[in-house]
Amino acid sequence: FSPNGSLIAYIPNIENTGVYVMRLDGSGRRKIFSGAAFGTAWDWKRGVVYTSAGPGFETERTTVDIVAIYNADKEGISESEISYKILTKEDNNAFPSPSPDGKYVVFRSGRTGHKNLYIMDAEEGEEGGLWQLTEGPWTDTMCTWSPDGEWI
Repeated sequence: FSPNGSLIAYIPNIENTGVYVMRLDGSGRRKIFSGAAFGTAWDWKRGVVYTSAGPGFETERTTVDIVAIYNADKEGISESEISYKILTKEDNNAFPSPSPDGKYVVFRSGRTGHKNLYIMDAEEGEEGGLWQLTEGPWTDTMCTWSPDGEWI
């Protein structure tokens, strides 16, 4: 849901082609991101939509980026007025979840050969700081924050 609760962001089909938003009644459907995507989450504090850009269900070595999509909650603007920023470097990074205060994004990454959890700066991405949370030969994925931001 968008920060004001009037829109939802979603991936429309099994081919994962694009990210769309629409009103709760199904009207006003528009594309905000082209290309393969999955694992989309809306930052309620900053109004940014985060998505995993790349093919889904692939190995740890397949490149998937975390992308921030700006202006997605602005109705009446064209797709060309929406801006994007790739927050991760090469690797298999997916399932972003923004912190309640909008400062961080937790996600899973296969950069070590295993899918573990990491936190990065929400605005600068990996360039603003990267912290590994879990380590091991298992798959940690699809995480989310507690409402107070104390737990993941």
